[in-house]
Amino acid sequence: MNNVIARLKQNQYLKSAVNANMSRLYYLSLLMIPISVIHIVTFTFFVVPETQEATWWRMGIILLHSLMVAMSSIISFLIFWIDNYERELIRLKFMIQIFSTIVVMVLGVGIAVVDQWITTSISPFIIVSIIIALVVLMHPLVSTIIYIGLFAVFIFTMPLIITDSLILTSTIMNGITVVMMAVGLSNIMWYYYTKNEKQKRVIEIQNANLEEQKQELEQLNYRLSVLASMDSMTQLLNRREFENQVNAELSVFKDDVLSSSMMIADIDHFKRVNDQYGHPVGDELLKQFSLLLKAVLRDKDLIARWGGEEFVVMLHQANPNEAYKIAERLRRTIESTTFQINQHHIHITVSFGIAPLNTSEEEPLYTSYLRADKALYQAKESGRNKTIIFTQLGGKDVKPA
Repeated sequence: MNNVIARLKQNQYLKSAVNANMSRLYYLSLLMIPISVIHIVTFTFFVVPETQEATWWRMGIILLHSLMVAMSSIISFLIFWIDNYERELIRLKFMIQIFSTIVVMVLGVGIAVVDQWITTSISPFIIVSIIIALVVLMHPLVSTIIYIGLFAVFIFTMPLIITDSLILTSTIMNGITVVMMAVGLSNIMWYYYTKNEKQKRVIEIQNANLEEQKQELEQLNYRLSVLASMDSMTQLLNRREFENQVNAELSVFKDDVLSSSMMIADIDHFKRVNDQYGHPVGDELLKQFSLLLKAVLRDKDLIARWGGEEFVVMLHQANPNEAYKIAERLRRTIESTTFQINQHHIHITVSFGIAPLNTSEEEPLYTSYLRADKALYQAKESGRNKTIIFTQLGGKDVKPA
């Protein structure tokens, strides 16, 4: 038996078949209990034997069905306990299934043998053999061994009751037919079970592959959306995404952005950096400058690279005076920072233009940007490394005192 189990362990369907058999045998054993009880009650109270053979027959039927009730109760209890507390014990489950199958078959043979005192029918043997073939999923090797053993019990016990050689021969031949049919039926059940399991696993693999492809597609879409919304060099928002997010906030949270400001930052004399150190150094400077912007500015502020060395920031819930303080803190930080790129130590300054974000206007983002750009132009014209707030007094743009 150990060699059989070891060989079966290599079968990929054994575990699922064993688990399926547990529930099948559980309900079969529960069904056998009332059936056997009905036989016990019927033969105890309603069958009156008239001969010695009939008496033995009656007693044998009552005894065997009493054993069936007892064994079915034990089997159902064991299956219930294992399924609820020891689910991973496949070897134990397999042994219990073999034990249960053999017990039911042997009792079926016993009832068929006892019936020979009164009738030549082997109906109990046929019924048990077919039921086991239909209910219990067995590997062909296991079913062949079990049914050969069952037939051996059958041919050795029948002569104990049947003395007529012709009837005995007929009974044994009928037994051979039953066993062969049961083995064939059991193998058919196993074939279709393994075929269905194989198809189920193929479907599971396909579903897993589809899920994996779905996740990969979602990740790809996410990366594409990031690429579409971010500036590839600085990893800040690009111009289009900045406009989309600001316009979305203006349309949904119009009152909340009423006190917000637009700020434009432009690196002074950036062309000199490219001319002196080369464009790769200039690109690295833009990256480090972007990291500094994100470090100094608040998490709720929207930062975008507008183009070249120009950056635009929406300062949430910051009026122009508050925005001016933020810009000055940022300007001084940049002025005192040494950017180390390769072997170069680079110092830069930045000019800032600030304008209020007036949500009452028809195109607040566009208008605020133009005004901040005018303030930036003033900062550049007045010597750079400055912060200018856009104001309008008498139709002239001036720097506030």
